[in-house]
Amino acid sequence: MRNYIIGLLTGIFAGALYCAAPAPPWYLWIFFLAGSGLAAFGIDVFFGSFEEHQPRAAWMGFALFGGPGAFLLSLVWLLGL
Repeated sequence: MRNYIIGLLTGIFAGALYCAAPAPPWYLWIFFLAGSGLAAFGIDVFFGSFEEHQPRAAWMGFALFGGPGAFLLSLVWLLGL
């Protein structure tokens, strides 16, 4: 279910970027793909590590992958919309 929610949010965000009034520059699409991948991987590492009873690895993985992903997505949001 969490993968469905991640995909749904990514699709909504990509649709908003695609429908932006001025055409977004090409590098924003690269930032978007990288940020979406990092954020999804960070969330997957977080839940997977908690299922294996490794809370420290969960938080470290979430910070190492989810943090840069959130930064890139916020950069796309600020520059693209």
